[in-house]
Amino acid sequence: MENWMAEYIKNIKSPLYAVIMDVLAKVNPNRVMEVYKNMGKIELNEDNRIFLMDMLKKFEIDKKLKQEGKEEGREEGREEKAELLAKQLRKKFNGLPKIYDDKIKTLSNDKIEAIATDIFDMEKIEDLEKYF
Repeated sequence: MENWMAEYIKNIKSPLYAVIMDVLAKVNPNRVMEVYKNMGKIELNEDNRIFLMDMLKKFEIDKKLKQEGKEEGREEGREEKAELLAKQLRKKFNGLPKIYDDKIKTLSNDKIEAIATDIFDMEKIEDLEKYF
């Protein structure tokens, strides 16, 4: 266990220490959480114990929010790829029937990329059928 970090945590007595811990968490929150979890052997006063539990909850919430943000970003990226592919298909085939436009919006990243790669080999709009 990193003793210097444990010592900071053990001696939290003022908001300044809370700020220091928050900064440490931003540097490497997983490492700080690991130290927190390993501190069960160290005697803490009730205020520090409550603070540590609050920090652990905050870290878990932050981690969950970051994960949700990543997932939203991936979905937005997939939607943007689908829209770009639809634009390319409209240009290549002088239009894109709504049924294909709707289907493209529901495709996975892999299928969108496959169509984008194969677009130059397509001779007619119906060639899209094999991707759905």
